[in-house]
Amino acid sequence: MAVAGSITVTTSRDGPLTKYSCAWTSDAAGDVTECAVALKAGQIVQVVCSPGATTPSDDYDVTLTQASGEGDILNGKGTNMSNSLSNLVKLISATLDHLAIWIPAGNYWPTVANGGNAKTGTIDIYMI
Repeated sequence: MAVAGSITVTTSRDGPLTKYSCAWTSDAAGDVTECAVALKAGQIVQVVCSPGATTPSDDYDVTLTQASGEGDILNGKGTNMSNSLSNLVKLISATLDHLAIWIPAGNYWPTVANGGNAKTGTIDIYMI
């Protein structure tokens, strides 16, 4: 698959948390694909998807996959994002919300679908 759209990643720390902020811009088809982000080994405790200054289409979709083809780490919970609010992606069930998702270090691919032509947003990944 060819690269579609773009992602710029900034990393910051706040105590034990590392925040990977992935600012994205979609291509003419409204997609962002094949843009690798190197994440450390650890636990993903929160993912927040937010619309940017050039608001994406409502109900845009976000996934996070890894090179080994394990599938979407967000388990399909990044679908139908609001284009007017930040969206907290809850990775596990409400009964287990005290647990985080552990991932190995490596390249991961945040993707956006149905975002609209040349739209922007961020995917913030918080890890410990």
